[in-house]
Parts: sequence; structure tokens; C-alpha cells
Amino acid sequence: MVKIGTKIKEYRCKNGLTQKDLADRLHVTYQAVSRWENDAAEPSFDCLLDMTKILNCTLDDLFGIEKESEMPVEEAPLRSPVVPEEKIVEKIIVKEAPRLLAMCDECKKALYNEDDIHHVKVRQGKITENKTLCTECNARYEIAESSKEKEQKKRRKADLMTRRKRAFIWGTFFALISLIVGIICFVRDSKNAGGFFLVATVLVFTFVGCLFLDNNFIPDMWLAIADWGFVNMPGVIMEFSLDGLLIGFALKIVLWIIEIAIAIIAMLCATALGMLLSPFVYPFALKKNINENKI
Repeated sequence: MVKIGTKIKEYRCKNGLTQKDLADRLHVTYQAVSRWENDAAEPSFDCLLDMTKILNCTLDDLFGIEKESEMPVEEAPLRSPVVPEEKIVEKIIVKEAPRLLAMCDECKKALYNEDDIHHVKVRQGKITENKTLCTECNARYEIAESSKEKEQKKRRKADLMTRRKRAFIWGTFFALISLIVGIICFVRDSKNAGGFFLVATVLVFTFVGCLFLDNNFIPDMWLAIADWGFVNMPGVIMEFSLDGLLIGFALKIVLWIIEIAIAIIAMLCATALGMLLSPFVYPFALKKNINENKI
């Protein structure tokens, strides 16, 4: 008996179709048609019915069953004209192997269903890597990320609380020093100095608070202004003699003192400006710290 693959190829060629043409009409891959023709697999019954319409043939033709009229006279069986011929056609169902869509980067599981494929971005230090995960690995990843996010929020809240405590403690400490100095000035009948230090008490508290809260522009402004004071003085050319060495050494000391003086003046100016602005900035910085701690 002629195999079905040979018949499929025969009728396909008779109709002038390529394997891809037949595959496109049957809505299968051309590899499936090739496997059918090589008898590595057999098409489903539905595919066979559609194939008979495309190739202009019958199921008997595809299965190589000769019609009675085509059989030689000597080979034609003797049949009773009263008894009808019974034919049993076996329904063959061939399931195509599912197409591999991806592999899980964690458990190396083969993924055939799009709903089981999850693309995530995994951050490892400063490097972000794209990964493909299956449903199980993605669930574990989401749980781990959720735990990591909760831990980060917990550390963030602890850091905000620590900053707020330090701002209050150190601000109070320096404010008390200023207040004590002001009281001493009043006791010694230095009203102007005493009034200055009393006002400075509030400014010192808010300024130190802004520095420790570190969620406002005061610390950056202070560093930027203070940085202007750190200048490099020009070098000194010394004569190679005792007097020249002494004069050069003295000039270096003078320039070094000038550098320190300029740096101190710059830091004092930065501190003075920061203290003047801090009473207006501190309430907003404290409110921002408290609101971030609630998130």
C-alpha cells in the first residue's frame, strides 16, 4: 500500500504547489508538510479534509485506495450487487509540538505560553539587567522586591528620624550656648551684646537644624560659599642663600596665614547668610522630613 506522504507529495506537485503554498492554505508550517511527505508524522483528519479540497482529490486518493473502476478486471473481486461496500476510514489526529517561545533565566524552564512569560528588570548594584522569568520565578521575584522595598522604606524612616533627632539635639545644644552667653552679657550690663546673642539663639537653632535635616538648600549653599575661601596662593621664588631662604620661608608663612584668614572669612560669611535664611527654611525642612517619614 502506498504511504500517505507519497500521495500528498504527488497531488501537491500535480497542482503546482510548493510545500509552503500548501502549508499556508492549511494554516500550518511548511516543516509540518515536509514531515507528512516524509511519513515522519501524519496530518489530522481535519487537515486531510481541507487537503482534498485544495488538491482536488478524495480521501481514497490520498490513502491510495483504488476505485473499483480503476482495478484490473482479473483483480476485481466478485461482489454481490445487493450487498453495498462498507468502508471504514480511520480518523488520525496528529498534534503539532508547541512552539518554544522563551526560556526562564532563573530555573531554565521552557516556556510555550505567552501568559507564562514575564520580562523584568533586575537591578544588581549599579547594573540593571533585563531577564525573562516564568510565572513561579516572577512571583518569587516580586515577593523579594516587595521585601526589599519594605526594608528600604524602613531604613529611610529610621534615617529621617535620626536626622530629626540630631537636628533637635545639636540645635538645642548650640542655642543654649548662645543663650547662656547672652544672659552673661545682660548680667554684665552689655545689653547690645546680650540682645545679639538672644537673637542668635534662634538663628543658631534653625541653622544647625537645617544642616542636620539636609533636605534643603542651606547645606549646599554653605559649602559653595565656604569653598570660595579655599584659594591657592602664588608660589614664592627664593634665592638660594640664607637670607633668601629666610625671606621665602617668612613669605610662605604669611601666605599660609592669608589663606587661612580667607577661608575663615568665607566660612563666616556662609554661616551668617545661612543663619539669616534658616528661620524661613527650617519650618519647611522640618515639615518635609515629617511628611517623608509618613510615606
